[in-house]
Amino acid sequence: MTVSVTLTGSPTPTGTVNIYDGATLIGTCTLVAGSCNISVSNLSVGEHSITAQYVGDATYFAATSGATSLTINQAASSTVLAVSPNPANVGGSVSLTATITGTVGTPTGTVQFMDGVNPIGAPVALVAGVATLPVGTLPAVAHSITAVYNGNATYLGSTSARVTLNVNKINAATFAVAVSPNPATAGSPVTITVTLTGSPTPTGTVNIYDGVTLIGACTLVAGTCNISVSTLTAGTHTITAQYQGDATYNAATSGPTVLVVQSAVVTNHVLLAGSGDLEISGSDVAIVGNIHSNKQVKVGGSKVSVNGTQTQGVPLVNLPTMAAHVPSTAAATQTLAGDRQLNGYTCTLSAGCVVWVKGKLEITGTVTGKVWFLVDKEAIIKGSLKPANAASQVNIYSKLNIEAGDSKVEIQGVFLAERELKLSGSEQKLTGLFWAKLLVDISGSSSALNGAVISQVLLKVAGSNNSFTYNAAVIRIN
Repeated sequence: MTVSVTLTGSPTPTGTVNIYDGATLIGTCTLVAGSCNISVSNLSVGEHSITAQYVGDATYFAATSGATSLTINQAASSTVLAVSPNPANVGGSVSLTATITGTVGTPTGTVQFMDGVNPIGAPVALVAGVATLPVGTLPAVAHSITAVYNGNATYLGSTSARVTLNVNKINAATFAVAVSPNPATAGSPVTITVTLTGSPTPTGTVNIYDGVTLIGACTLVAGTCNISVSTLTAGTHTITAQYQGDATYNAATSGPTVLVVQSAVVTNHVLLAGSGDLEISGSDVAIVGNIHSNKQVKVGGSKVSVNGTQTQGVPLVNLPTMAAHVPSTAAATQTLAGDRQLNGYTCTLSAGCVVWVKGKLEITGTVTGKVWFLVDKEAIIKGSLKPANAASQVNIYSKLNIEAGDSKVEIQGVFLAERELKLSGSEQKLTGLFWAKLLVDISGSSSALNGAVISQVLLKVAGSNNSFTYNAAVIRIN
């Protein structure tokens, strides 16, 4: 602001003029050709009374001007808003920065950040004309952000242009589906467990599908939920989970988990023959469990005891079918060409392994993990063969015959032969299911079987001093 003073006379006045705001001296100037001025920038907002006092010279007396009223208004301010990052992820930190500028020094005061008509936090004090607010709690929608400068004694308030901040949902850190047991048995419960992780912990609903068929839904608690299903039919099922999302997380679909459901082995007999005879010709044979032949039971040996029911001549409606229990070679996790000799086997896949042997198999030792051996020719068990631990399983299927001829060995698992199954060694300890379509021949002596024996045609027990005990727990095919 400029204050100008002019004095007239003849001769032209000279000398000095003092300029006052009320009683306060705000400047001095020297007359040149009867005029002078000062520039003032520090007057406060409000009303001011400006006077000039001429100090006189050799010709003119000192004099004081009349008062001039001056009104000082607040200066205009400008507010510029920056939002970073934009777009942002829900739960991530967003920085809101307002820069206030003006024509008279650096503005002071506070800035209120707004989301539409709603304040974001408390007003933020300006530091060197800048106010910054970090925000991490905005929900996943589009936000209309403004910065409102509240002004001060010098500056009028001002509002920034609106900035649209897009806050997006995020994906869960992990999305896992577990199926247990797998393989499963038709009619038995299968538990499907879904787990999602993230921070914060995901919430909401998960739909579970078998292919395109919805088989159940569950609500996440602490990031996990499960359903139990007992209605899945025998065959291969593709299980997926569809997470519906929540306020933080996007909806998502899991990868497929393959579940193999096998038909149950329906039998409550320790010795079961189909269309042929059940022949017991050995002596000192102790049987604990039911025995049956669709044709007839022939007991020719001496000292044969049956602690169970003995039936014949009537076909059983629950005589099992082998094909429903054997996985397809298309499911093979390893294919071995030609004849093979294996000393044990280790499977590291949680869902189990399917080993396709395209020739004859000779196997001994221990098997770790859940393993199916699919053998195109004969399967010969040399020495002992058993699972390494309770979590491991031995399953052998042969398109021809299975033979175990060594004595004083332990054989444990599920053994299925399209033609014949021969157990000829003595003092064998046999645990599990032994099943052939044409013939099961047990000719070894002093052996003990704990499980079940099935022949869909002829079953022969020729060895002596043998014991057979039915055990439903060990004949399940997994």
